[in-house]
Amino acid sequence: MAGYEELGGVRTWYDERGEGEPLALLHPGGADARAWAPNLDALAAHFFTPERRGHGRTPDVEGPITYELMAADTIAFLEGVVGGPAHLVGCSAGANVALLVPLRRPDLARRTVLVSGVFHRDGVGPRCDRSRREPARGPRPRLRGAITRRCRPLPGGEREAGTHELGRADARRLRAERSSEPNPGHDRRR
Repeated sequence: MAGYEELGGVRTWYDERGEGEPLALLHPGGADARAWAPNLDALAAHFFTPERRGHGRTPDVEGPITYELMAADTIAFLEGVVGGPAHLVGCSAGANVALLVPLRRPDLARRTVLVSGVFHRDGVGPRCDRSRREPARGPRPRLRGAITRRCRPLPGGEREAGTHELGRADARRLRAERSSEPNPGHDRRR
């Protein structure tokens, strides 16, 4: 059953199929729910395929497009449409959103699967870094400027947290743990 739901000022398109525990499939950036089409028959689950603001059949709204806002939209979707917690599977930008949802609302994420997400901004190539400073070019005029809007400071100078900010603390903690504890499974003589 496909339809629209008004969630926090965003007219969000989604599709719902199947029965059982809910599974929310969060599509890659620059794509829409159709990115999951080749996988849907094999899932045989109760799944939802919402489209984020400015993607597919969900219109863009004024203001920035940030992972924080898309995670808030997803939280509103889980509360308003799914009606509670769901398993989350996110691909690419959808993985970044799927990472933020349980950090903000652990009660809404049963299990989370991240596919091809960016844990830290160092994982983004130089072309993406350059695109943060200038509008995107290409065949998707609707998304032009979305990358630059995503990285602009908010009014008052503060910035929305991205996955690179979220991962920084964990990366430092992991490096400290690795340097202070020997790894018995790693032989340095090889």
